[in-house]
Amino acid sequence: FASAYGYTLPSYRQANTLEQFAKGYGRAVAWRMAQVRGIRYDDPEIARVKIALETEQATPWSGGQLEKRVTGIDETWLNRDGVWWLSPK
Repeated sequence: FASAYGYTLPSYRQANTLEQFAKGYGRAVAWRMAQVRGIRYDDPEIARVKIALETEQATPWSGGQLEKRVTGIDETWLNRDGVWWLSPK
């Protein structure tokens, strides 16, 4: 999460700690892979990014075994002075 936190808007980092950022994604899963599946530009300064996220998680019904899951997440990225920044929800 520390690496991803570094891509967030500077104004976001001023108002939110790394721990607050990480809580927004949960800690009950292990992230294994992320792949960009699509980018839509609402205008030259705003991009909506669809990401496929592969995780592993132990669930009550798996008997403690890790289960792989692929889910989709949507992110908003903002261009500020030629630099793209993640805008967390």
